[in-house]
Amino acid sequence: AKHGDGMVKVLDELSPNTAPHKYYIGFRYVSPLTERAIEDMEKDGIERAIAFTQYPQYSCSTTGSSLNAIYRYYNSKGEKPKMKWSIIDRWPTHPLLIQCFADHIQKELSMFPAEKRGDVVILFSAHSLPMSVVNRGDRKS
Repeated sequence: AKHGDGMVKVLDELSPNTAPHKYYIGFRYVSPLTERAIEDMEKDGIERAIAFTQYPQYSCSTTGSSLNAIYRYYNSKGEKPKMKWSIIDRWPTHPLLIQCFADHIQKELSMFPAEKRGDVVILFSAHSLPMSVVNRGDRKS
C-alpha cells in the first residue's frame, strides 16, 4: 500500500486534471486476486485504468500471465470492459530503476571497509524461465 500511496501522490502532482488517482492491487495467486480488483474498479465506476505489472521485464510466464488474467476475467463474463485499459508491461532500462539499483548496491558496499570493497563479489540472481518458454522465443525482453 505504501508503494501505491506514493505512486498516486506523484500522479496527482503530475496530472492534476485527472486527479484524484486511485490504485487497486490484484495478484494472480494470492488475495487480493486480480478478478476482485477488477470487480472493485467496475463498482467504483473507474473509466480509465492502467495495468502496471511490477515485473520490469516482459515474459509471457509473468507479465503475460498477469495481463491475460484481465482478458480472462471479461471473457468469462462475456462482457467488454466498461473502462478503457492501458498497459505498462516492461521498463527494465528506465533510468530511475537503474539508479535505484545502483544506489542500493552503493549503500550495501559502503558497509564494507574501503580497502575491501574492490574484493566484494556481487551476485546477481534472476528468476529463470523453463526452456520450453525460451524455445518459443520468450527471453524476458
